[in-house]
Amino acid sequence: MFVIIGSKLDIGLIIDNFIKNSIDWGANNFWINCSKRNNTLIVDIYDDGKGLSDRFKEDPNEIFNFATTAKKNGTGFGIYLIRESLKVINATVKLAENINNKGIHFQIIFV
Repeated sequence: MFVIIGSKLDIGLIIDNFIKNSIDWGANNFWINCSKRNNTLIVDIYDDGKGLSDRFKEDPNEIFNFATTAKKNGTGFGIYLIRESLKVINATVKLAENINNKGIHFQIIFV
């Protein structure tokens, strides 16, 4: 058994931001896969959208900085908020290798 101690609101905001970003980047499908490795919970979140903008190819982790992913109708706050909310509940988020070379793949690690 694995217990995550955190706010339901924080978890809801995290999932909502992932889904909104997937929609904004043209995804038709969105997947969440959970697995346990030793004493660590791994949550893989991925979609089949347009993927990472060429702007971030050199430093993909820049997307986690405040306002770097802002688009015409957005603030760029979502991905930053995800990372900061996960820190509060002792989890980290990183970009992982894409599935089938499509979309984007985030991996959340709860310790």
